Amino acid sequence: MSRRTDYIDFHGTRRLWLGAYETICPRELGGWIQDWKLALSNLPYVQRVFAGHDPTLDELLSIRFASHFPLGSSEIIQADLESLWTGTIATELRAVHTFLTTDGGLELHFACVTQLDQVVTGIVSVTKK
Repeated sequence: MSRRTDYIDFHGTRRLWLGAYETICPRELGGWIQDWKLALSNLPYVQRVFAGHDPTLDELLSIRFASHFPLGSSEIIQADLESLWTGTIATELRAVHTFLTTDGGLELHFACVTQLDQVVTGIVSVTKK
């Protein structure tokens, strides 16, 4: 189960895990991308999900989508993203997550340790359509 933290605690835990465990191999990230795309496809306000991975970035997974909701509705989007992460994707994993509000929208930052003791990190960025 994922634990929600503030931004500083999140990055401390993330850094600790990245120092203690290997990151998941790029081949296996495809499954994580598919899981996120499938989960997000069930949200009625999601438009065009873009997802990928780049080992040179701080976050292994980068997922972006535009929302039909005005940015003032970020609480609804945040609740849905948290529910997807904690209840669907990171179920039974050691995981942490945090949210940031940006000028362009909302970001969910997440990290977890898999059953094989590999680290997965990522960000879901939401922008207003």
